[in-house]
Amino acid sequence: MLRGYLRKTECIRMLRELQSIPNPTDDDKATIQATLESLRTGPEREIFRGMLDDVLAGEGNLKDMVRYIILVYISHLYLTDRCRLASNPAKVKDLRTTPRHWELICERINTELDGYVVYGEGLAPDNGIPLPRKNSTLSYSHLVRSGMQFGVSGHVRGQNSRFGFIHGNIPVTIRRIYQSFLQLPNQDEPSGFIVVLVQRFKRHPIHPNPIFPWDNWNEHAHIQPWAVEEYDELEAISPNELTGSFAIYPIELPEGDYWLTIGMKPVAPEHLD
Repeated sequence: MLRGYLRKTECIRMLRELQSIPNPTDDDKATIQATLESLRTGPEREIFRGMLDDVLAGEGNLKDMVRYIILVYISHLYLTDRCRLASNPAKVKDLRTTPRHWELICERINTELDGYVVYGEGLAPDNGIPLPRKNSTLSYSHLVRSGMQFGVSGHVRGQNSRFGFIHGNIPVTIRRIYQSFLQLPNQDEPSGFIVVLVQRFKRHPIHPNPIFPWDNWNEHAHIQPWAVEEYDELEAISPNELTGSFAIYPIELPEGDYWLTIGMKPVAPEHLD
C-alpha cells in the first residue's frame, strides 16, 4: 500500500511540474493528458498506469507512452454510430511477431487507398507508404455494428460473439480486430483504418449438403450445415462487411458431425406456409 501511495505521489509531483511549464509543447501536453488519465478511472487507466510505473522505474519509454495516448485519442475520432470499437484497446507492440497479420492489414488498407501502396517489410514500392511494425496499430476485443456485437475468438470480452455473417449469409469466426494509423501525404492528422481478420466456415468434406426437412423453406430460415471447427485460410475484411449474427447448433447425423448455423433474422409467418 505504501509503495502504491508513493508512486501516485510521484505521478502527482511530475504532473504539477509539467503543468507549470510556461510554453508547453505538443509532447508536453500529450504527457500531461496521459498522466491525468492514469490518475482517473477511465477505461485506459490500467494501461496508462502500468506505462507510467515503468517510466518512473526507469524501465519504460516516455515516447512510447505518449504515442499510445495519441493513438487512443485519434481512434475515438473515427468512431461512428454504425461501427463502434471497444473502448479499451491494447497496443500491438510489434507487428513482426505476426507477419501474416501485418501482411493482411496492408493488403486491406490498399483496397481503400488510391495512388498509394501500403507495405510492411521489404523494399518500398512506387508511392509506397510503410506501416510501421511498432506504435502504429491497436487491437480490440470487439466492435458493435448496427446494434450487433462482433468479438474476437479467445478473448474474454469477445468469445461469446466471435461468429458472424459476411456478404449476406457466409459464416465466419473472427480472429482479430485491428485499427492501424498512417500518416498520408498532405494530411495533418494520421488516418485510421479498421481491419477485421476472419476465417470462413468449411463444408463437410464427405457430405457437404445433407438433406433436412426444412430445405423447402430454408431461403427464409437461413439454416446451413458446416464441418465442425473447420475453417478456411485467414482473410482481412472491412467491418462494413459484417452483415449479421447466427446461432450454432451441433448435430450428429449418419453422414457425420455438423454445425448448423441458424441466422438470427426475423421471419414472417407467411414465409413458413
